[in-house]
Amino acid sequence: MSEEIYLRPSEIRFSQDWINATFHNGDDVNEVADMMSEGDYRMHELPVVEVFVKDGKLYTRNNRMLYVYRVAEFRESIGRVPVAVVRMRARDKFTTTNDGLSIQIRGGTTLHHHCPACLPY
Repeated sequence: MSEEIYLRPSEIRFSQDWINATFHNGDDVNEVADMMSEGDYRMHELPVVEVFVKDGKLYTRNNRMLYVYRVAEFRESIGRVPVAVVRMRARDKFTTTNDGLSIQIRGGTTLHHHCPACLPY
């Protein structure tokens, strides 16, 4: 059972070092981020970000979606987003080596996503 809360994307950490440049449906993460920032996507049209607690910090299961939300937050297009707090599963990928502070995009034009407003506090 999960609890739904609202958080700023910058309050959530990435659980992986890398993400693919596209979602499973083929949409480019940077294009979706642009569309979100321009108001072409609404949060209710996108999946709720699932997070789990590890060592007292919130990490996402949805790294590509968190990337999109962080870009939109940095561009001041969104504030808080719906988040489902779930339990960490043994099969959850946890490959971050920098405590979830940044993510790299594989196969995309953006190599590293860093912005002061996007880092967890």
